[in-house]
Amino acid sequence: MANMFKHTSAASIPKFETDKDYQKWKSRRNAFVTVNAGGFSLPKFEQTFDDLYARPSGKPTANLDEVKVSVKGDYGLLRSVSVKFTCFDRGTFISAEKACLRPNRKISVNYGYVNPAYGGGGGSMGDLRVSGFNWTINNKNQYECSFTAIGPTSVLPEFNMRSQIKDTGLTFEQPRIIGPPKNVPVSGIPSLIEYDIQQGNGKPSDDVEDGTYISVGGGHIGVLDEPRTGLAGKLLAMLPDWLVPDPDKMTYISLGYLVTRVINGQMLSQATKAMKGRKMEIAASGKVLSGMISGDPMRVMFLGGVAGDFSDPSDPELGKNFDPNGTGPVAYAGRLNAANILFNKDFIVEAFEKAKVKQDTKKTGEKTSGGKKGTSGVNLQNFMDALFDKIHAASGGWFQFGLSESPDNTKILQIINKNEGAGGISPLTFDPINGDAVTRSTSISCSPAASDVYQAMCNQQKEAATPAEIEGSGDGGEGGIGAFLDYIKLRGLLTKHRTETAPGGFTDDLVTELESALATLVDTQPKAELIAESNIPFPMKLSITLDGTSGFRFGDIVSSTAIPSGITSANVVFRVTEVHHTIAKNDWSTSLETICDIG
Repeated sequence: MANMFKHTSAASIPKFETDKDYQKWKSRRNAFVTVNAGGFSLPKFEQTFDDLYARPSGKPTANLDEVKVSVKGDYGLLRSVSVKFTCFDRGTFISAEKACLRPNRKISVNYGYVNPAYGGGGGSMGDLRVSGFNWTINNKNQYECSFTAIGPTSVLPEFNMRSQIKDTGLTFEQPRIIGPPKNVPVSGIPSLIEYDIQQGNGKPSDDVEDGTYISVGGGHIGVLDEPRTGLAGKLLAMLPDWLVPDPDKMTYISLGYLVTRVINGQMLSQATKAMKGRKMEIAASGKVLSGMISGDPMRVMFLGGVAGDFSDPSDPELGKNFDPNGTGPVAYAGRLNAANILFNKDFIVEAFEKAKVKQDTKKTGEKTSGGKKGTSGVNLQNFMDALFDKIHAASGGWFQFGLSESPDNTKILQIINKNEGAGGISPLTFDPINGDAVTRSTSISCSPAASDVYQAMCNQQKEAATPAEIEGSGDGGEGGIGAFLDYIKLRGLLTKHRTETAPGGFTDDLVTELESALATLVDTQPKAELIAESNIPFPMKLSITLDGTSGFRFGDIVSSTAIPSGITSANVVFRVTEVHHTIAKNDWSTSLETICDIG
């Protein structure tokens, strides 16, 4: 599965054979930009003298002064455009005010070079809504206007999904204490899951065999017996099977089922206005840390190998093997398959309920059930963050998921893994040293944590390690063998934790202990293996300003010859976190903000 968080840039750097070619490029690259807001467009293209000045005021219409297009924010979710323009008479200002100086007005922008033969491509950004504006009258009685427009996902933290299931007319069998089961309508997530179990397996979940996994709804549903733990579990294990009561059932759903069946099929499909027509997809990938298990298997489960076996080796009836029949989806086998990560239904319902809010739809324009505003909804960002936080904790911090817009389709929200390394990706390298004809300026900054600076000033530690020193500090480096042996011991400790979970039960204290052990495993992993499996962030940032060039996306991997060779030899690359295009006075410049990755 392709990773969209780190990728090779679609942009290109021109090459010139002669100084003549370079001068031709620099002298003829005139840029254009147009802004459209309904029937009003900037700039106004007057073709004749009369068009320009034959007005009652004797003044031209409007002048487009500057446009800045940006992609930034966490995971590149914030798309925005800032526009400055001047109106020279009141009639033009009135038209502009109605079109683009009011909240929620729809805006689109197109930009590029007048002569496409000189490269750089062009760009456009649509589906934007005005979020703020300003205007003043200067001492020449001219209207100096500006506004900012943002993309729909900028309101994602405030977007609330309808809590009701979209599909109607669905029924499932609900058991009764006395009498036969009765058909009841599907009304929410729990009942939708039960409906899919009965459709996929032909019987209610209470009658499904332990360890049954059903492929349904674009993912999987697992039905398992609750684990027997503690003293009660030991006593039950001693009794013959015919005396032992049937255990209660647990239901697990995969992330693929949750996204396809629940979020896309039932909730986002009901969205209106800002989020209408949007879908979610899973793009998270990455190598799995050796020895990884779930630190909280009763809430989130990573299957694969023995990762799901939390049973007692001395008594398999104690504890829980989450895949006793070997039929469950494999969450990972060396590489992460995020779609197969399993969540306990009860945890999903808990996260869903916590994300319920009283809707305020003034900013989003969304409606809830019955078309009424101010009714109950579910905050999508809060709901997904609860799932991502649990994955992060249960993996010891190895996985860090988030939502981002797809670089290829802004209608798609992608689940990505921020901690996926950039190994094997060739960076786009800028060459200001020898002259690449596009780089205008380059700067490097490093801002270590305040605690590290304080310790260094007080001589409490050595000089901070460089990226090259970090990369070279593998198993054979200073303290490498000892660290590696401790690491192996820790892996054994995790196995011991996993098998000893059974007698004690899946208590909150044990979960905290397991998650802490996994975090230690991640932190103490030998550097060489860590570099091979994930990225090491280093507090160094690269900023580059270029001649206007399209094709850059959030997550692009870049480098520069301006960086000393001692750093680049350490396999250092830079990941684009912000892209800014500025068009003013027929000049187009592109600025990149990046952070450092080792790996």
